[in-house]
Amino acid sequence: MVKIPDLHFANEVYLSMSLYLYPLIYSYFGDNIRTCLVCSPLLMLDLLLTLLVGAAIFHLVFKYFLGGNGNYTDAVAIFAFGDLPSLLFGFLPYSAAIGLAWTSLLQIAVGFHYMYKVPWKRAFIPYLLWTIFIFVSWGTRGTVSSAGLIAMTPKGPY
Repeated sequence: MVKIPDLHFANEVYLSMSLYLYPLIYSYFGDNIRTCLVCSPLLMLDLLLTLLVGAAIFHLVFKYFLGGNGNYTDAVAIFAFGDLPSLLFGFLPYSAAIGLAWTSLLQIAVGFHYMYKVPWKRAFIPYLLWTIFIFVSWGTRGTVSSAGLIAMTPKGPY
C-alpha cells in the first residue's frame, strides 16, 4: 500500500482520490512525482466545477427565488471570496466548524445582501436554514459528510 501524505480532506472527492485513485495511478507509474502530476489537475478540476456549479445554484436561489438583482459573475465572486475562511481554518484540527460558520455567513447572508441587493431578512432565511441543517447533522450524525467519512480519513503521524 502507498503511504499518502496526511492532507486535509475538505470533501469526499479528495478522500476518494487519496484512497482509491492515487494508489491506482501510483501502481501504473510507480513514481510519486508523476502520480501527483496526474492527480493535481483532477483536484483543480474538482475545485473549478465546485465553484461554477455552486455559484450557479446560489445565483438561481438568490436571483429567482429571493428576488435579487445580481448576475452570475457576482455569484462566482461571492462563492470564491466566501471560501477564504474555510481555507484559512480548514486545515487546523477541530477548527473546521469556525471556517464553515464564517464561510456560510459571508457567502449566504453578507455576500448576497451586498451583491444581489437582497434585504437582510431575505438573505438570512437560507443562512438560518443552512445553520439548522448543520447543527442537526452534527447532533445526529456527528458530521455533515456522508456516513463513515470521518472513519475513512487517513490519520497522520501525530
